[in-house]
Amino acid sequence: MSAELARFRKEVESAPPAHLDGAYLYFAAALPENVSEADYHDFVRQMSDNDPNTRANGICGVGAARQPASLDHLLRALRTETDPFNRTMIVWCLRGYKDDPRTAPAIEEFLCGAKDIDFQRCLLPNGRIVYVRFPPPMAGAAFEAFKALLAIKGRDYMIHGEGWRRFADRFERNLDPRPCGEIDISRFRSGPDASDFDVNREAQRRIDEFRKQK
Repeated sequence: MSAELARFRKEVESAPPAHLDGAYLYFAAALPENVSEADYHDFVRQMSDNDPNTRANGICGVGAARQPASLDHLLRALRTETDPFNRTMIVWCLRGYKDDPRTAPAIEEFLCGAKDIDFQRCLLPNGRIVYVRFPPPMAGAAFEAFKALLAIKGRDYMIHGEGWRRFADRFERNLDPRPCGEIDISRFRSGPDASDFDVNREAQRRIDEFRKQK
């Protein structure tokens, strides 16, 4: 078992649910309680927009609306969304539909085929594979999918059973790690220096911080 996987297993085994799900709970509390019919249709339209921020807004609105077709839209987006941070939000929204029999299988399917960046795994310019734990809302969609399944299917399945085996099998394989520089997180910053944000530099900074803590 790799050090990164062992670290995550220790986290999910020992952390209380409120701590483990802290990012999701913060996200869920921020969703609107009521969504009008007119707003709902606008949110559905936004989910097909070219801009990831607009899609993110649509995802949250559709997830909060709890309309009969909301789950269908979210499941489709989970398969097609190209932005890694939006995939995290889709997984979080799907937790609101945990009692629907389609939800857990869809999250498991996503997890087994998750992209490397969904494990926050990417390449530095020198070709080195690194794990960068960006803070919310930039949490890795694969980790959040695991936590969602842990809440839905229980510890026996996800930590001691088939769920863990499938997660670990995907985690330990590098399928297509992409350069850190391809990750655009400038949308989460504001101010005049936002355009100067360097993902490679930020990745290295977090790696250096992690080494100091060891």
